[in-house]
Amino acid sequence: EIIVTDLTISGPRMGVELGQAGNHLLRAVAIRQTHGIAVSVSSAQARLGLEDCVVEDTQPSDTDKGLGLSIVAGAQVHLVRTGVTRNQDLGFFVAQSGTTLTMEDVAITHTQIIEGDDLAAGWGMSVLDGATVRLSRVVLDSNPETAIAASDEGTVILAEDLVITNTLVAHYGRTVSVSFGAHVDLTRVLIEGNHGSGLHLWGE
Repeated sequence: EIIVTDLTISGPRMGVELGQAGNHLLRAVAIRQTHGIAVSVSSAQARLGLEDCVVEDTQPSDTDKGLGLSIVAGAQVHLVRTGVTRNQDLGFFVAQSGTTLTMEDVAITHTQIIEGDDLAAGWGMSVLDGATVRLSRVVLDSNPETAIAASDEGTVILAEDLVITNTLVAHYGRTVSVSFGAHVDLTRVLIEGNHGSGLHLWGE
């Protein structure tokens, strides 16, 4: 187990990469202006916690567009009192069966679209391929295009006390998009001031 406290990580490289088994914690860590992916967790035996952290201004690299957090391959990540803001393309990418993300008291704001890239998302969160996300007291504000996108059979998002505001229209303007068999359960949610549809439901 590794606990990292009171640290700033920046520079033209990935910020934090956890691709092996381990149970680690980042506390009061600022990950700023890294390139490609700020935080990557990609092992079924990997457990990572973030408390009182900031993940912001992630820039594109030669291989990735500037993701805040990428959580895949069965990894488990827990965020508490953390801000994820001004990242390029996606705040969160969460994918594959067994992958679990839980968040409490988190803000996901101002995700950026890369100029001139028609495929860049500008989404707060993309969850697909059977991953599970649990949200409690989370704010998503001023994300272009889509605040939350859930897709594929087996994908589950459980959210309570959620605030989604000021989602912008880059191409379609879908505040919460649910498609292709994903399951989304929203309790005590405010969707306000968005420039496109509040809920976009597609497929069975």
